[in-house]
This record gives sequence, C-alpha cells and structure tokens, in this order.
Amino acid sequence: QMKIFLLVTLLCISITLCADLYVSKTGDDSNNGQTPATAKLTIQAAIDAASAGDTVNVAVGLYIEHLDIFKDGLTILGADRQTVIVESDVLDGYGADIRADNVHLQSLTFDGTVENQDARYGVKVFSATGFRAEDLDLRHWYRTALDCVGCNDAVITNVNCYDNDGFGFALLDSKNVEISNIVTYNNAWGGMNIATWGKWSPIGTSGIVFSGVNDIQDFIQIEAGDYNNDDPIPPSGDALISHGYSSSDNADVTFKISDVRYELSGEQDDTQIRLNLFGSATAANAAFDASSCGHFE
Repeated sequence: QMKIFLLVTLLCISITLCADLYVSKTGDDSNNGQTPATAKLTIQAAIDAASAGDTVNVAVGLYIEHLDIFKDGLTILGADRQTVIVESDVLDGYGADIRADNVHLQSLTFDGTVENQDARYGVKVFSATGFRAEDLDLRHWYRTALDCVGCNDAVITNVNCYDNDGFGFALLDSKNVEISNIVTYNNAWGGMNIATWGKWSPIGTSGIVFSGVNDIQDFIQIEAGDYNNDDPIPPSGDALISHGYSSSDNADVTFKISDVRYELSGEQDDTQIRLNLFGSATAANAAFDASSCGHFE
C-alpha cells in the first residue's frame, strides 16, 4: 500500500511539473492558457507563464512577434510547420532568442526579411545544452537563419533554411550535434558554416555528425579561426577542425559523401582557414570560376 501511495504521489508531482499551455489567434493573453478554450493570444505570453518542462502548443496562424526563451526544458510545438508562422520582419530582435537548456522547437516557420538588420537571426541559440530543432522552416533573415553558438548535445532534423542573406545554418564552437534531413538553398553566404572562434564560447567544435537524406544545394563551409579576445591569430590546436566521411576517421565533423563530394580550399585574405564543400561539381566549378568567393584570394 505504501508503494502504491508513493507511486501515485510521484505521478502527481510529475503531472504538476510538466504542463501544456495553449496559444491561438482567438486567444487572450489575460487567459491562463491551460486549455484550448482559455488559450493565450501570443506565444511569448505562454512562454512567460510556463515552467521548466512545459509544452506550449501553438495553433495555426500568423504570429507577429519575437520569442525570448530563457527557461530550461520548454517545448514550443506548432500544429503544422507550414501554417504556424512566427514573423519578425518588422521587429527588433531575433525570431527566437534561446538562452536555456533542453529547449525544443517543432513544427514552426520563422519568417523574417533580408532588409531588416535589427532582426538579424531567425533562431539564435547561445551557450545551451540539449537544444532540438525539428520540422522547421527558416527563411528571409538578414543574416543566419539558425545560429548556434556554444551549443552542445543538440539535434537538428528536418529543418529547411533558404532565401537568407547570411548562412542557412551556423555552428560556432559547438560540440556533439546530430544533423539529419536538412535542406539548404539560396543562402547568400552558403548553406552551413561550421566554425571555431573562441570569442563568445570556449574554443572548439567537434562531434558534428551528418546522417539521413540531406539536400545541400549551396555549400558547407568549415572555418577554423581564433579571435583571441578580438585579436585574430592563426588557428591551431582546438581551433582547428578536422573532417571525414566515416566514423572511423575520428574527425571533428563527419559528413556523408552523398551530401558533399567536392572541396574548395585556397589562400585566405585573413587569418582564418576555410574549406568549402559542395554537393556537385557544377556548384564547385562555379565557385572556383567566380571573381569573388568569400575570403578566398
């Protein structure tokens, strides 16, 4: 009897700690958000009302806001990625600014505008562990669409980044990130940047693994750099990034050969070491023949 009582007590505690909140275009931020009938009007109001471990369920609609997620363990779950749109094109701030552990974004579109430099990034994740991005579209951002700085033990799956004026994805000084089933195209700086800088997080990028079926229509750039407190120096040691195509290579980044088959390297116009990887010979040759290719001389 005592065991049954303890089990029921623990279940009640679990239920209390992990709750669902609801957001809809017919809601009201004065509501408690605890049922669909008492939904909040804005996603941020639900985030503010949430506790660690809660799920914010977002109904179909256009939400003109930017999200500050500073609480651990929150899940923001859209009803459908194509019809739940967070639009920040006329606002200051990122589409989502995440500074917490174990945050999960799923089934959402983050839409910006390349003309608005005040809303630079679609989703910015800073010094976080356990971030998960799943079934997302990120488009029309002034700089990088999904920008992870100092992110560890993360998962990025079924995410599309396109029509951005920076990179589609960026992983800076991040470790142990699983990437699968992503799509990148028409991003001005390239599909993905995997880098070391040591400027905002401890220097070093490793444990980056690609799997699944990826469609890299632009290119992936590996950028080894060492900003050394804003005074760039030639990278060495943990600032260097190795890459391979099999787990047996024991490299910092493990690609699939079907994703990127061609590599472009050369002298740089600064202290960084960059390597661009392409999925097709056509794309690689076009970059080689271009009058300007990033920082390549």
